[in-house]
Amino acid sequence: MGISFRQEILEAKLLNPLKNFELDTKIAEIRFDPLTGRSSRIVERFAPHVPKKYDMSDLIEKTKNCFFCADNVEKVTPRILPEISSEERIKVGEAVLFPNLTAYGKYSGVCIFSTAHFIELGDMTPELVANNLKASQRYIQLVAAYDPSVQFCSINSNYLPPAGSSILHPHTQSTIDPVPTNLQREMVACSKAYYQENQSVFWLDLVEAEKKDDKRYLGTIGSTAWITSFAPLGFHEVQGIVLSQSSLAQMSVSEVEDVAAGIARVLKYYSDKNFNSYNLAIYSGPLAGSDSFRVNLRLINRFNFEPHYLSDATYFERLHLEGLADERPEDMALELRSYFQQ
Repeated sequence: MGISFRQEILEAKLLNPLKNFELDTKIAEIRFDPLTGRSSRIVERFAPHVPKKYDMSDLIEKTKNCFFCADNVEKVTPRILPEISSEERIKVGEAVLFPNLTAYGKYSGVCIFSTAHFIELGDMTPELVANNLKASQRYIQLVAAYDPSVQFCSINSNYLPPAGSSILHPHTQSTIDPVPTNLQREMVACSKAYYQENQSVFWLDLVEAEKKDDKRYLGTIGSTAWITSFAPLGFHEVQGIVLSQSSLAQMSVSEVEDVAAGIARVLKYYSDKNFNSYNLAIYSGPLAGSDSFRVNLRLINRFNFEPHYLSDATYFERLHLEGLADERPEDMALELRSYFQQ
């Protein structure tokens, strides 16, 4: 069985106080991820969320001189074990990578984009993102060469407190482990099963199906393809797929730069929409490589950081493992597609 964009439309009837208690019908879409079958819900808000740009200048000023700033990063951040690397910290351009003080896995890295304390989303250039990813990839490669027990890795980002960041200074986090995360394990297993059943790679078939459907396809950048997710895990989700590589550790310089260029375009879109918080996950298949998997990523925006901000993580996401979004991916693609036609 090939790619299927399966959905169910649910109608909820109510006497709407906003329409003088007339009978009204609301629509909820349940969509099923083409790979895993996990369901997501697209819901219509009774009042659309229209973010306003929040001035964070006071907070930025108050939190300056943090652990990651220029005067401190060399003094207070951990050093890489000498048996792993001759470099105490990995530096590429303005990016600096060092081990994480909090052990989220067997090996955890933190990579700041720059020693500058804060970078607006719209100022995240392809070069800044690429240098960060190159430093993170270098750490993954060094760890994998040192410890053959590690089989999986990912590069991730929490930007601002709504996304789970405890520090304002923008950074990514890499995890290199003997075991994958739950979603990573599921994607790898489902990709293998699809490959065995169809004798083709799910990720390449997905790109071709999205091109043909032409509702969520955004475009290509070099070796990467970009879409808005049919069954998103979060708000305004974008997926990027590296067409020719299954292992993050084995990606070429140009492939890393293509991924960075796409991420920078999505962040510019978020910035233009006045979104100011996001999560990123770049998923690798087995570090040794896989015929059935492709490196891919998901970007989602989070509710804005502002006074008395709300959390967008509800019982659906945390306790039902069910993605929730309030805008149809097809509508989002109409706006975002122009960012990939530059």
